[in-house]
Amino acid sequence: MVIFYAVAKWQDPEVLNVEDFRDPASSGQLARLSAGNTFYELQGPENAPLVILVHGFAIGSHLWDGTFDRLIADGFRVLRFDLYGRGFSDRPDVVYDKALFVNQLQELLQTLAITESFHLVGISMGALVAAEFAAKKPSPVTTLTLLSPLSQRQHVALFQISLLADPFAIVLIRTQLTEYIEGMVYQPVAELDTIKTRFLDETRVKGSRKSLLSTARHLLAYDHLDTYQQLGQQNIPTLLIWGKQDSVTPYSESAKLLAILPEAEMLSLDNVGHAPHLEATEQVDDQLRQHFAR
Repeated sequence: MVIFYAVAKWQDPEVLNVEDFRDPASSGQLARLSAGNTFYELQGPENAPLVILVHGFAIGSHLWDGTFDRLIADGFRVLRFDLYGRGFSDRPDVVYDKALFVNQLQELLQTLAITESFHLVGISMGALVAAEFAAKKPSPVTTLTLLSPLSQRQHVALFQISLLADPFAIVLIRTQLTEYIEGMVYQPVAELDTIKTRFLDETRVKGSRKSLLSTARHLLAYDHLDTYQQLGQQNIPTLLIWGKQDSVTPYSESAKLLAILPEAEMLSLDNVGHAPHLEATEQVDDQLRQHFAR
């Protein structure tokens, strides 16, 4: 075990401070929040309807590249940001759970002096964060859109064993999560190679692995149907978008959420996996426009 741990540490890819990793050419900015710096991009006409995009577990806000650009072209004002531990945001040494990410979004809105209502969109774990935010703070949420939402516990037992989690993660995280990224889509999409490359680059940032492990232990390891039950009491127009071939948050889970959210609408997509906005772009974009117009 000592040898395994030593070899794992020797292979540790985390060699960069997040400040050195950030792209100086990026159009985004940093907001200083209570747990650390949050990278965000806010673009579009100042008085246009606001859309906020929340990304998922492993991939930062660049997952929304195409959607972000198209929504701006459609005349919306769009905010996307990197959750703590991802992208160009800080990797604070804290517990990574729903409360952390909901508070991050709330503080970001306060820092940016955003007081108007908005359309909230999340994917996978980001859909859970969006649902939790809407359940706890429903008043500013005009509509809610959940793509491939996380609701059931994930199989992360290996990373919950304190003494083994970090060395195992050093050895496996790049391969396992690269396979996870590849498995997000049912059919190949052009963006996937760029997304994988960016993820592997991010694994070089100090604190990334610890952030992902904490998220696995304190968020992925639990059921979250309570969030959706509370959401169902808020009467927020909600749209579910789900690929029938989703291997990460299986399509079969949609039945439970529809039972909890009886007023929600559902877009089911054939031959689509965990990333509908990449795999069925036109259908998703059209559905978003219709939903925002409600």
